[in-house]
Amino acid sequence: MALKKSLFYFVFLFCFVFSILPVYADLEVSEKHLDFGVLMRPKTKKLTIEVFNNSDSPFLGSISCESKWVKITPAEIALSPNEKFEISFFVDSSSLDPGDYRADIKYNAIIGKCDINSLATCTIIEGKNDPILKISSESIDFGTVERGENPLNKIVLENIGSGILDLSVSYPDWMIADDQVKIMSTQRLNFYYRALTKHLLPDTYKGELVFKDVAGEMTKIPISIKVKARPNDPIITVGPKLLDLGTVKKGRRARGKFKVGNKGKDPFDAKLIYPKYAVDPMDELKDVTKERSILLVIDTKNLPVGVTTDSIRLTSDYGIVDIKFKVTVK
Repeated sequence: MALKKSLFYFVFLFCFVFSILPVYADLEVSEKHLDFGVLMRPKTKKLTIEVFNNSDSPFLGSISCESKWVKITPAEIALSPNEKFEISFFVDSSSLDPGDYRADIKYNAIIGKCDINSLATCTIIEGKNDPILKISSESIDFGTVERGENPLNKIVLENIGSGILDLSVSYPDWMIADDQVKIMSTQRLNFYYRALTKHLLPDTYKGELVFKDVAGEMTKIPISIKVKARPNDPIITVGPKLLDLGTVKKGRRARGKFKVGNKGKDPFDAKLIYPKYAVDPMDELKDVTKERSILLVIDTKNLPVGVTTDSIRLTSDYGIVDIKFKVTVK
């Protein structure tokens, strides 16, 4: 009889303790092995699984993977009791070398628990005509150079894929380089480029070196250079940034003044190229040593109603600059 009472009290105590312990959410997943199969470069593939909170408590956590060839979205999980949610896994084979890939997927619990070990696998093979461009530098900086210097530099281009990489090349008008490049599979090629600063004013210039393949895909490399004047060079200044000639009736003339100056030591000569509708323009400047004020007269007879924006180009042996203006015709 005493044994029966002791057993009864033990069962009662166990049930009581279990009933007051907190119940934690337990995460479940629909697929533990993510097999992307065989991918021929440059294809991509997405796999989607379901995560399920099979409990009456909320779950909060995240998914992580140390291997960069697998992308996960979203990486955070927040589930109400008995809620399902989809997680997507991506592989982009275009930047991966051929071979077998394996990655461990970790599920991390903040609120709740999960005892899950997932695996992602994939085999990458090279396509029959799968050229892939690799560039040795992500940006180009010529640094600071004196006007008139033409620094030469290079980057290394490589076709890490298969087939022939056929590229067209574009760059700023103050540079010179090859306009077309062909790179065979696994070939490394030195690509030379030069800055031409003879006609640049002292300033910082930025642009892009752009490689475009036959499919239209573009790779852009930002470029910068800072040009400074030589010790005795003239330094050309113009102003204002935008000359506003105001509003005039169609057929009448608009007038305004712009300035050309020199902050350097030696004088300079320059030519001014105007739009055809400028009246009696001053088209040449001689021995500019200080600031000069120049009258601009515009005949609006052949201009459309509304705002016309145009420019006057100043050219010299020490730089080229555009002087912008606008006029409103009513």
